[in-house]
Amino acid sequence: LHNLSSQDILNCKNAEQKAALIKEYGYEKIIAEANATVIDEHTCTSGITGKACTYQVLEFAVTDGITARVVSVECHTTHKKTFLGVPRIKETETCMGAIAWTFGENEKDYVPEIET
Repeated sequence: LHNLSSQDILNCKNAEQKAALIKEYGYEKIIAEANATVIDEHTCTSGITGKACTYQVLEFAVTDGITARVVSVECHTTHKKTFLGVPRIKETETCMGAIAWTFGENEKDYVPEIET
């Protein structure tokens, strides 16, 4: 793992191995080294802890000619960040649209009472 770069990991052909490597290497380090572009950002206050939670839609090059889009979400309880892959479509250009897409909803219909 010490000899691998984030690009080496993203280029891994085996999805199971890639997922394990990303988890070990660290999502935030992968995104930082990939020079991700912030497409959208949304901050809200956790109804559980009262602390700010930040969401971001990010795009970055995975391999030559292939760009990935993820939404970075933050747990309202632990404030741990997770990255969810989303397709590069109009509906996922905003944080709430991308999160709604992960639930099979559209942005205007996705109105959770509380996020966990």
